[in-house]
Amino acid sequence: MAEKRIWSRREILKQTGFISAAGAAGAIAPGLEAVAAPLKDTKPGSLKAGQILTKDQVPFTDGDFSDNLYTRIGVRPLINCRGTITAISGSTSLPEVNPNAPGAASPDARFNRATQGVYELGSTFKPFTVAMAMDSGVIRSFGQQYNCPEVLPAYGHLVHDTHPFGRVCTVAEIMEESSNIGTAQIADQLGAERQKQWLTKMGFTGTVPIELKERGRALTPGSRWGPFETMTVGFGQGIAVAPVHLAMGYATLFNGGVYHPPTLLKIGPGHPLPPGKRVFSEETSYKMRALLRLVVMKGTGKRADAPGYRVGGKTGTAQKLINGHYSQTINITSFAGVFPMDEPRYVVVVMLDEPKATPETFGFTTAGWNVAPVVSRTISRIAPMLGVQPNMNREPDMSQVMPFVHETKE
Repeated sequence: MAEKRIWSRREILKQTGFISAAGAAGAIAPGLEAVAAPLKDTKPGSLKAGQILTKDQVPFTDGDFSDNLYTRIGVRPLINCRGTITAISGSTSLPEVNPNAPGAASPDARFNRATQGVYELGSTFKPFTVAMAMDSGVIRSFGQQYNCPEVLPAYGHLVHDTHPFGRVCTVAEIMEESSNIGTAQIADQLGAERQKQWLTKMGFTGTVPIELKERGRALTPGSRWGPFETMTVGFGQGIAVAPVHLAMGYATLFNGGVYHPPTLLKIGPGHPLPPGKRVFSEETSYKMRALLRLVVMKGTGKRADAPGYRVGGKTGTAQKLINGHYSQTINITSFAGVFPMDEPRYVVVVMLDEPKATPETFGFTTAGWNVAPVVSRTISRIAPMLGVQPNMNREPDMSQVMPFVHETKE
């Protein structure tokens, strides 16, 4: 007699990577035991591969997402900072897939947005630009200043900010308030050739290196990669990557600066960690912790904070490209987060495709309002399963950034 299939009402367990597509429904995929435990009525580490979960043990509920908040949710890949994908949720999308009848799903529902889809992920790229500039000697301190006018004329175009400074601002403030104008100037100093070399070392100019057939190839300016394109790539426009690309980049930046190709397989004696290659210096990797923690403590990512888990990260809001033109009203929003930021262990990336304005977001469709809260709730729920304990007394060394932030009264 076949095993009874038990699913949450929205098949969310399958879609968050806690079970294998080929295994029994409700079973924990091999290699994910540590991720799945502890769940309700279980002890940490007590769940084993192949074990059938009861309905009450399912860790996600219908309340996690609401149909009216987005057209389709992109992905929630979770990568540890060594490059291992602990859980990948490429099927966490709307319209959703019923694993009991996968053939009945539409092509849109079956599309793997985590590894095959490529998107302009906006300001989540800005930390890479700053880190590249630090290792190149362009940036020597988070207190380094740039002129940040209301609008920046650049190579025959205009660069705008959502929250314009209209004054001189520091690198710390540029990241805190996600300034396109400030980041564009940093990228311009870095130059196209160095930018391309760094992105290539990070794997951002090719195909996602992962054990799946569904692998997207990054889209870049190519032969048109001039000075202005260097600016826009610096703040995440004009380049499209898969969400797993982005998670891979954040793992590289915050694991000490060493790139490891991502893998779906559990690292162990039978599958050792592949040799890595250095991309960023260890010093830059360490200093960037405080900068991205600042974004969550005081900047555009405040709603991504999960008390006790020292979340750092970066919001990204990009105008969606529709029929060859950028929409002025439809966005793709994302957040790349790292936790705990004082000793980075995990990267989580969330992307929403066409988020809708709601009363809770005060009519906004930007990442700080819709993606950041999802990250906060996700980390709060999965961190204990991963063995990360909350600690309200630990933080990165914030003295590296706080002296360079101009405080304003609310």
